[in-house]
Amino acid sequence: MTLSVRSVTLSCAFPPYGVGMDEARQVLERLERIDRLRAGGGQRGAILAEVRLLLEEGEAWLAAEPAGTAAAREALDACRLRLVAGAERRADPPPPAPEGPLPRAA
Repeated sequence: MTLSVRSVTLSCAFPPYGVGMDEARQVLERLERIDRLRAGGGQRGAILAEVRLLLEEGEAWLAAEPAGTAAAREALDACRLRLVAGAERRADPPPPAPEGPLPRAA
């Protein structure tokens, strides 16, 4: 069997070529969906669900392309921390009502 330029694809000749492309494409598509939701006045719950999926897809992308991703890892970690902090704030019970009569308006 004779190999020619036409019989060898880039993905065969260069195995790393294309690695992480699907993950990167998913992240970019998710970001575009989030932008469309925000621009269209989308509901917070829908946007939040998209952000959660974006974090998962970002993790997959970093796993597929780990080299040179320190800044991306930091951004992803910071986003995850903000998401968790926001959920914790919403889960906190309201402060107790003050005891005694309410002050009168002047």
